[in-house]
Amino acid sequence: MKAMILAAGYGTRLKELTQEIPKPLVRVAGREMISFAIEHLKTLPLDLLVVNAHYFASKLKSYLESVNDLSIKVSEESLILGTGGGIANARHLLEDQDCFVVYNCDVYADFDLNKLVEHHKESKALATLAINQRDTSRPLFFNSSLELCGYQSSNGSSIYGEDLNPQAFGFTGIQVLSKRIFDYLKADIPFSTIPCFINASRDHNERIIGYDISDSYWLDLGTKERLAELENLLTQRYE
Repeated sequence: MKAMILAAGYGTRLKELTQEIPKPLVRVAGREMISFAIEHLKTLPLDLLVVNAHYFASKLKSYLESVNDLSIKVSEESLILGTGGGIANARHLLEDQDCFVVYNCDVYADFDLNKLVEHHKESKALATLAINQRDTSRPLFFNSSLELCGYQSSNGSSIYGEDLNPQAFGFTGIQVLSKRIFDYLKADIPFSTIPCFINASRDHNERIIGYDISDSYWLDLGTKERLAELENLLTQRYE
């Protein structure tokens, strides 16, 4: 199994915390943020971890060199490529396996990643997105079979397919992608994966499916308030 952590962003929501270090190295509960993603991914039979880097890339690379018991390669970006562009840029490191996991560096989750991967392999979908029920300004819509059938953008919502009452979910930033995703990651950089998913499902009959983790703990670590929430949780857990 291979996996990729998306870690190239500027971390602008964290303001002064990322003025001298990249977002993945912001500390919470005595640990670097990216360490939570790495530890979660280590629960998989992982052969290689790819991490993309741009902002303060040298500092992130130095930290990753200290990670033991895991083969890590850094996919450095001279320009910010976005989520889709970052994955496409690492194609040569990922495409030799049928599927791989992609994990945003700024999320914390505690569900079973092996079950997510198993679900993806059994479904033969193009992509399996870990989703949950939460308030979000950019929901994705799924039909009764949890297949992607719409999205919300600044221009309003777009629904396609036969399900007239799809359910809205938030994307958690954790996903499994089949290697044929590279056929759809073609756009001017920087670009997101979401439009590529929409194009693949709506126009090419590819299955983009949801994997509901609403019963598990998940947190977006993109703000100082969320960092404090996780710190409180972990402090209470280990007291």
